[in-house]
Amino acid sequence: MTRNKIIAIGICVILTLAVIQVGIAFTSYSTAEEAVKYAIIDSQKYKQLVQIIDNGQLKYALFITEKNKVAAVSLNKTLFGWRLGSLSGIFDMYSIPKNSGLTGWAKHETLLYGIINDNRIDSVLVNGNSAKVIKLENNLKLWYTIEPNHGPYDLLGIDRDKNVIHKIKM
Repeated sequence: MTRNKIIAIGICVILTLAVIQVGIAFTSYSTAEEAVKYAIIDSQKYKQLVQIIDNGQLKYALFITEKNKVAAVSLNKTLFGWRLGSLSGIFDMYSIPKNSGLTGWAKHETLLYGIINDNRIDSVLVNGNSAKVIKLENNLKLWYTIEPNHGPYDLLGIDRDKNVIHKIKM
């Protein structure tokens, strides 16, 4: 190959990388909270942020879509800001039967989460570890935890008196 061809190829590679970086910069946001507002899953847009969960360089966002479905997205920190990663785990929080316990759960990478639709359940244990519980509207609660192993998982719904109300093995 001649010297001119090598220089031309080098310039093409540099320009390609520059275009990619510009694209990344235009789809990055200054905060994780701002990035999640642009999440769209199954043609449903973001409506309400429930929680940002910090897992070091990676963050997760739990949010509710415009059609009242719960979903999760991973958020990655880049040189230019926060970018949306993979989306998953969409389920309708109002289609879960009342007093059904810990139904409507999902796994997104290392994030496990689900809906509590039973007022008796006060806390959730995942493999013996306490999950975080957040109150939502209409007496619903959302639980979540970071669980690095790939299962199996034992979920326990616990009442105020520390009695097991609901069990799931997944």
